[in-house]
Amino acid sequence: MFRASPASSQIDLFSNVEQFLRALDQKKLNDPNAWQNVFLDQVTNRIPEERFAELFDDTTGRPNAPLRLLVGMLVLKEGFGWSDEELFEAVHFNLLVRRALGLMNLTDEVPVESTYYLFKQRLYAHQVETGENLLKDVFQELTREQAKRLGVVGDRLRMDSTLLGSNLAACTRLQLIIACLQVFWNSLAPEQQARLSDADRALLERLCAKRPSQHIYRLEETAKHAWLEELGELLLRLHQTYDAQSSPRYPLIERLLLEQYQVDDSNEATRVTLKPAQEISADSLQSPHDEDAAYRKKRDETARGYSVNLTETCQDDGLNLIIDVQVEPATAATTATSKRRSPTANRCSRPRQKRSPPTAPTTAKPMRPTPTSRTKTSITPASPASPGATTSSAPRRASWSSTVTAASANSPKSTSPVAIGFVPTANGVTSPTKPLMRPPRDGARSISRASSSIAAVTSRRASSNSSTTPETRS
Repeated sequence: MFRASPASSQIDLFSNVEQFLRALDQKKLNDPNAWQNVFLDQVTNRIPEERFAELFDDTTGRPNAPLRLLVGMLVLKEGFGWSDEELFEAVHFNLLVRRALGLMNLTDEVPVESTYYLFKQRLYAHQVETGENLLKDVFQELTREQAKRLGVVGDRLRMDSTLLGSNLAACTRLQLIIACLQVFWNSLAPEQQARLSDADRALLERLCAKRPSQHIYRLEETAKHAWLEELGELLLRLHQTYDAQSSPRYPLIERLLLEQYQVDDSNEATRVTLKPAQEISADSLQSPHDEDAAYRKKRDETARGYSVNLTETCQDDGLNLIIDVQVEPATAATTATSKRRSPTANRCSRPRQKRSPPTAPTTAKPMRPTPTSRTKTSITPASPASPGATTSSAPRRASWSSTVTAASANSPKSTSPVAIGFVPTANGVTSPTKPLMRPPRDGARSISRASSSIAAVTSRRASSNSSTTPETRS
């Protein structure tokens, strides 16, 4: 059941942190320009919890944990680059982190791990069902309020892009196919597995007994090629036997078959042949655990993951805010991302006013009029764009059968939320009037760029946190 929480806990006489500190430490802890107090004032206390009310029942159930605390934990985790274990350790024992989240007393309770993971799962399920990214909407609202409150003018913007690698292991084609088969086979119910022949079930059980790297460790190139051909036939039989109702991971098999193999169904017997490596596109499946990641090589940098484009205000003096973060597969071109103007950028920016020329003094002599030119100037109106001039891009993949659709079309798109415009520095002090151009030198990533990976946590990888145990790494 949804219940709004207070902005911060009430100070207790016996468990308040400040009474155990020296006067100098109290002064540092309560410094209004220190990062923990700036974060508490600009983020934690201003998170609109009512935006998340639709994730909970209106009348029944246990009241929810403080939602502003959970959202603040998500931001701090990505801002400092913590793992889940490091996050909970800091929330329990780091006084600055507790102050940033509004935990004023030593006895204030922190949400347990299961509550944290359940909140992320509900965010992901809500986005899959409705297409609405609640975290993105909340961060855009926070950024708009910060721009108004701090006097940030968006008449000039700058953009930059970078490649962000996903937390997945690089694998060969054979490893990828074996890993996808393992994921699909384990997702089937026992009654669904019984629909397959005994030989295919035995093969899949043998594949699931080891990790993909252990299967190919001693194989020669000819044996690897033979395995690829055999597994292609197995993929075709799985595609013909099952459908999307059998397993939620069925699109994984469908996409893998479409991208890695050439299927010829012109004759009575359908043939499956392995595609040459040169014909595999860069946006093909890279891992069964992150279906949206793509491959790209940019100059000397290679990445299996995403392309992140940041939009920031560009004032010579004063504070600058990151007003939009766009996350696309790594194959997305930078020019295509920069052409899409963010709604937040449109709301935060206003056109620069032209200055009128100075008025001549009244005592000055009137200027002699310039003789009128006798040359006639003809103005030709620009021809309107023809209706058929719109550019239409070809489909990314050609379907070999009417029943085959690219699984990427079914995967939800996620866009990272707008970031917050202040940075925790090495000494823990942040001046809100200073322009924030780069992360601190001590290696800690700025909270202003924290939100670029929250979308990957909340909308692309939240399903992997279905258990209450700490996060697992690929």
